[in-house]
Amino acid sequence: MADDSLQPAVPAAARVHPAKRRVVIADVKPTVPARHYDLVSRRIAEAPHAQAMKASEVTMQPGAWAEGHVHPEHEQLFIVLSGTMGLRIEGAELRLGPGEAALVLPGELHENFNTASGETTYLVISAKVVARSGP
Repeated sequence: MADDSLQPAVPAAARVHPAKRRVVIADVKPTVPARHYDLVSRRIAEAPHAQAMKASEVTMQPGAWAEGHVHPEHEQLFIVLSGTMGLRIEGAELRLGPGEAALVLPGELHENFNTASGETTYLVISAKVVARSGP
């Protein structure tokens, strides 16, 4: 008897071949997302390759910031690679350095800003929260 829990959640016809999922971050065209005026983002993962997640490498210049906003259906994980990032979540301020991370839950007002004297680079991973059925 087959274990259904080991079956892939994505139908075979919709899957992208693993060889096409490799991303060279330096080759990704940088963009400036709306309401995030002072940063440059390189989208690493998103549809059609990723089903519920988006991931970006972001660089902020000294003094740069992203204004307060909310993602009603997404949680976000910020992981600092270099520099120092300030992250304000629902009015509580955190300072994150290299190797530190913080989670923003759906519906939380948040903003982030560079507190370093040089560039700050971080990863931001966003995933849509899906209601679970059962325990």
